[in-house]
Amino acid sequence: MYLHSRMRGFLPAAIALLLCVSGCADDAPNNKEVSAQEVSQISAPADGTMSKDGLVKKDSTKGALPADPYRLPDDRLQTYAENLYIANCMKQSGYEYPVQTYDWNDPATPLENAPGYSGRFTVAKAQAYGYHRAPSKRREEWLKVVEQKNQLLKDPAADKTFMACSEKLRSSGVFKASDKLEGDVAPYVNDVSKLPAVRAAAQRWRKCMAPQGITDLPEEPQMAQSVATKFGLGQPDGDDTATDTNVSAEEIKLAVADAKCREQSGYEQLVYDLQWVGQEQILARDPNYWQARLKLVRQATNEYKTYINTHRNG
Repeated sequence: MYLHSRMRGFLPAAIALLLCVSGCADDAPNNKEVSAQEVSQISAPADGTMSKDGLVKKDSTKGALPADPYRLPDDRLQTYAENLYIANCMKQSGYEYPVQTYDWNDPATPLENAPGYSGRFTVAKAQAYGYHRAPSKRREEWLKVVEQKNQLLKDPAADKTFMACSEKLRSSGVFKASDKLEGDVAPYVNDVSKLPAVRAAAQRWRKCMAPQGITDLPEEPQMAQSVATKFGLGQPDGDDTATDTNVSAEEIKLAVADAKCREQSGYEQLVYDLQWVGQEQILARDPNYWQARLKLVRQATNEYKTYINTHRNG
């Protein structure tokens, strides 16, 4: 899977079932999902508990899940390596292709697996940014790189070279372990929203939110379309990152009320707990498959590191 033309995922804080987000591997086991009814009979461990394989600490705020390490390498690393390949290829034709770097040795930016779940929408998040995305220095850097790429590729000859180098990357086999992964595999729990306990929690949230007078309030906790429109969120080609000027006191007030209602309803914690328990079950069903996939993820990670260390100086 190649990420050189894609940004690192910045997902909205919405509650949704996990899906195979970038194409499930063809050889993935057929049992990568489990019914919510089955999972609901099992008590979830408390936040702070380690997964059974000892690789993930349960944290509903961050959204970490047991299968995260088995999915894909850190895409900051992957994007850096693949963009570096493109840059070195285009340099042979006289083009300076911009690349966003990533230092995995920096204690502030260690390697990590992207959480499989968006994490709870907390009062602290709402007080700081309303419904907006938290500011990110890396995102700001990425946007600058994207603008530089767009300017470069306005030149038809540069764009043609870029496409040729991209195809060369796809066929090169330079990242063999990543090729074997064949995309993401995200185990998930089916029909969570149909469970009586989940429906009851959703209704508690709606009742709590009733005084806000939102006419298109969703059936389950998430931002209403009218709210998104009012605060300029989720717009095509828009940027939902919080700044010093785009988060109003009105938005923060509503977001805080929403976060409190979500907390009081217990909805987000309940759904997260179900996903945690479900993933533990799925991983236990076919340990040989998942261990082999984990080995590939680690091999791919090392391939990216080696390539970067060898080629980042041109």
